[in-house]
Amino acid sequence: MWQEITIQGIGWVGTVLFIYAYIQLNRGVWTVKTPRYHVYNILGSIFLVINTVWDYSYAAAMANLFWGFIALYGLLKFRKEAKA
Repeated sequence: MWQEITIQGIGWVGTVLFIYAYIQLNRGVWTVKTPRYHVYNILGSIFLVINTVWDYSYAAAMANLFWGFIALYGLLKFRKEAKA
C-alpha cells in the first residue's frame, strides 16, 4: 500500500515538474538555454519513468526516458556553449 502511494506521488511530482518547466518556458521566464529548464525536465522524466514502469506502461516509460535524454542533451549542449 505505501509503495503504491509513494510511486504515485513520485509520478505526480514528475508531472508537476514537466508542467512547471513548460509554463516557465512559455512565459519567457526560462529559455531553452536555461539550465533549470533542462534539470526540471530530466527530473520529471526520471520520476515518470519510475511511475510508468511500476504501472507496466512501457510505451509511456520509453517516451519519458527519451524526453529525459533529450533534456540531458540540451543541458550539456548549452552548458558547453556557455563555457566557450
